[in-house]
Amino acid sequence: MQSKILICMNINDFAQHPFLAGILSVTRLDGSLSVVIDTKPGELTVARFQSHLDSGIVAAIICETGVPDIQAVVNSCRTPIVVFGSPKSRTRRQGLCYVMSDDTGIGIAGARHLFGIGGFRSFAFAATPGEGWSDKEERGFVSFLERKRRSVRVCRGVTDAELDGFLATLENPAAVMAANDLRALEVANACRRLGIDIPRQLSLIGVNDNEVLCNGVSPSLSSIGCDHEREGRLAIECLLEMMRAPQKPHPALIRLKEHWVVERESTAIRGTPAHTIEKALAYIDRHINRPVRVTELVAHLHVSRRLLEIRFREILHCGVNETIVSRRLDHYRRQLLHSKLSARAVARACGFSDMSYLTRTFKARFKRTPGELRGETCAS
Repeated sequence: MQSKILICMNINDFAQHPFLAGILSVTRLDGSLSVVIDTKPGELTVARFQSHLDSGIVAAIICETGVPDIQAVVNSCRTPIVVFGSPKSRTRRQGLCYVMSDDTGIGIAGARHLFGIGGFRSFAFAATPGEGWSDKEERGFVSFLERKRRSVRVCRGVTDAELDGFLATLENPAAVMAANDLRALEVANACRRLGIDIPRQLSLIGVNDNEVLCNGVSPSLSSIGCDHEREGRLAIECLLEMMRAPQKPHPALIRLKEHWVVERESTAIRGTPAHTIEKALAYIDRHINRPVRVTELVAHLHVSRRLLEIRFREILHCGVNETIVSRRLDHYRRQLLHSKLSARAVARACGFSDMSYLTRTFKARFKRTPGELRGETCAS
């Protein structure tokens, strides 16, 4: 007989999709589990939750966002429950665990990134009112900048007029962190209405790194990435442990501290493109004996592919993949000139498996084949 697990979250909110993906990546592999999804956390009262239990639900994962009184719900039963969010009370009970991001740390990361760019005359945080995670991000952002003796203004207005009025009073160039990517999009739209140029007059960074949203607008939005899918996996794994070993001690709180900055165009113009290129070339050279993929380089540098291409063309006047191939060919040529091995053996040592491809690209770059270059060297 399958165990019925309740997942309560608003799946119309794209920010919650990674949590759900992480949960389902575990449950779909376990034939003993049956998943029920309640898509209306705003209606999750104690009575509604009890009706789920009456229908056979034996455990639950709840995203606290939108739930009227999460504390009342979790205290209404002894059922194993994992909550995405922060504890509202110091009281703990067996079978209850909270899973959350390090929201304060995310705010600090945003402040550190913007402060590191330098040259700003004002700093601001665009909050999402009424959300605890936004409040924690704000505290981290403000505390970091206050330690650097910088003042911070906070916008909690939700209407276009309130946001426009706030941004219009910022001294440019300004640096703004938004509580999430959707809020960053609202800031970007307000800047468009006001004629504020991003990123020349205002640099902007969001949170969650929703690639569709961040790359789908112009200029593309820098963002702080968080592994919410991993949070989902940890949540379901913790819930299963509580179900299978109810008397065993379990963590009351799991906090994920991993986050990273993905730089795109909304903070790029005031950044240091030469430093990014320097790090990229160093990575390519460290792995010169194998083909480095552009996606691998993007992941290493924590920048978007689009921005990396822009910076390569800006500094090196050629694309990323073209640069990778060029440096590998240069390395092969140097090895060829100083080795007594055959051209094919040197190619294998340098990570080239297709000799015909290597010969074509080598000739296109150096106007002679590897064999012709080796012959010229021997003749001299």
